[in-house]
Amino acid sequence: MKRKKVKDFMVQLSEYAIVREDASLLEAVAALEESQKKYDKSRYPHRAIFVLDNDGGVSGKISQLDVMRAIEPVYDELQDNSGLAHLGFRKAFIQSIFTTYNLWSRPFEDICSRGAERKVRDFMHKLVETEYANADDSLDLAVHQLVFGNHQSLLVMDGEKAVGVLRLTDVFTYLADMIKQCKK
Repeated sequence: MKRKKVKDFMVQLSEYAIVREDASLLEAVAALEESQKKYDKSRYPHRAIFVLDNDGGVSGKISQLDVMRAIEPVYDELQDNSGLAHLGFRKAFIQSIFTTYNLWSRPFEDICSRGAERKVRDFMHKLVETEYANADDSLDLAVHQLVFGNHQSLLVMDGEKAVGVLRLTDVFTYLADMIKQCKK
């Protein structure tokens, strides 16, 4: 059987919400909403927004969690975007941080005043080396990157150009279908 390639499963980058680094959080959320309206309803909706630098290259992305962090700027002081949450803090410790730093002290209704005009460059997740895959890479290698990097997606490159996104959800769907086809 021929090995599957990343390009066989990627979503075209052009189907994603894309904003520039100087866009506001409000503009980024609006771009995500607009891209979801146009996206194939038979597939899982996008949950990320890609960010372009001044040269038109992808410089980062914004996840749903990044949006929540942007609304409460104190998070910038407490953690970086490297995924420290995966260290396994206990709930009591997390609650103590919430209380100590007076997080979310204002109601959700004040969200606009907290973050709508924050610039994307100030809170976006800058992609690291393990978040890139080549279009011709084997799916096996990409799965390894997703698992080891604890990533939800990989930016797919064709040479120096970003062309797509390999999403964990699409790989999982394929894997689940393969498992169901296995004989007992």
